[in-house]
Amino acid sequence: MSNLHHLPAAPQNDGAQTVASNVRALLAYHSLTQAQLATALGVSEMHISRRTSGSTEFKASEIVAVALYFKIKPGDLFEHRRGTKVGFEGLGPPTSSVKTRGLATVHQLRPTA
Repeated sequence: MSNLHHLPAAPQNDGAQTVASNVRALLAYHSLTQAQLATALGVSEMHISRRTSGSTEFKASEIVAVALYFKIKPGDLFEHRRGTKVGFEGLGPPTSSVKTRGLATVHQLRPTA
């Protein structure tokens, strides 16, 4: 019999949770849906849902793509913020194109206001 069921769960990466929280905040700030972000990044809505919920960590290339899309620095996604829209005031609208998938493919999206 395996003793694996007695092992504690791996701790969640605080940085990953911060990134997920900040992406959710950016979506709320810009009144965008996960589906719209998924389209911009060229991935499924479920892909974005898993990452914004924190169940799966964003890959480095996805962090860069999200930052490019929202016209912020990738490091901004790792900063702790309070509230769902705090800290993103004054940002312009997301960009109309994003490079993802190893930063090689370009996808177009015009978010609705």
